[in-house]
Amino acid sequence: MNRRQAGAVLATATGALGLIDLALVCRQIGIQEGLTCAAHDPGKFFFHVVLLPIAVLALTFSFPVGVLERVWSDRRKRMALVVVATALISSAAIYGGSDAVRGFERRAPWPADVRKSIVAGALDAPTYLARERALLRAEVRAKSKHPSVARAEYTQRVEALLGVERDYWSQSSFRAKWAGGLTILGATFAGVILATIGVLVLARALERETVRALSLIVMLLSTWLLFRGYSEWWGNLGELSFGTYTPFVIVGIAIGVATFFLWLLHEWKHPIAVAAGTLGAGVAVVAGIEKFKPEWVAAVAIAVSDYSWSEMLVIYTALGLCSAGLVYLLWPDS
Repeated sequence: MNRRQAGAVLATATGALGLIDLALVCRQIGIQEGLTCAAHDPGKFFFHVVLLPIAVLALTFSFPVGVLERVWSDRRKRMALVVVATALISSAAIYGGSDAVRGFERRAPWPADVRKSIVAGALDAPTYLARERALLRAEVRAKSKHPSVARAEYTQRVEALLGVERDYWSQSSFRAKWAGGLTILGATFAGVILATIGVLVLARALERETVRALSLIVMLLSTWLLFRGYSEWWGNLGELSFGTYTPFVIVGIAIGVATFFLWLLHEWKHPIAVAAGTLGAGVAVVAGIEKFKPEWVAAVAIAVSDYSWSEMLVIYTALGLCSAGLVYLLWPDS
């Protein structure tokens, strides 16, 4: 098996792991609801099924032969490779483990995320939670209460029903264990890719054209910031909480690495630099709106939360085509 065949097998395997997670969700809550949850949770599903396999294939086809061997033969470069790779992989694994325990919607869980077996004396918990979720939406739509107040009251009612504080998220089901393991695996694998690219660029072991191709992979993985942000936003009905989630810090570092690549190449007008600046400005604007006008963010989240999986598929397709067109138009010639 040559390198490209191995890359294709690895990319297929990473995508299959995400599809298995989707199958487990659909088995628990039904196909339509499962597809809708996956469409509204691109920070996990889209990352594992689409972004990560594409990054693996791109790395396989653009990675020059013999580069790692040359870097490994130099003692200083070998030590740098080990230190940076260990730091990124460890941080990814630690984040993945803590995220799997915390969960996306700890403060505002969906009915499907509460197993009847862990709810003492509340066999109708899914129905109850669905009713409470509808009430929360109605309160936000009617602007009768501040979004943060409505969310807090919802959480209190849920905790009163379950008879526990917030440990109800810890599930013993196979699906929960699979989802947690998938988070750790995906974050660690992305850390490996970023560490490899970063060390090779810092070691100046790559040609300019190869650096451009690998920088595109970094930019591709960095779009996870947007998808994860949407997952948080949708799951918590408009509450982004930028300051409490480490993914934004991790992906911010990745964007910084990509920008550093461009500094080495003296190409500040490169599409990656433009994309990084635009992404940073967009995050700042949304964070400002969330701070001063949270009802606006909540209103949009409520509207989007009613979209079906097929409507979300149309949106993702349009975004993908627009992004591909922009990259094609802006990407510099070799």
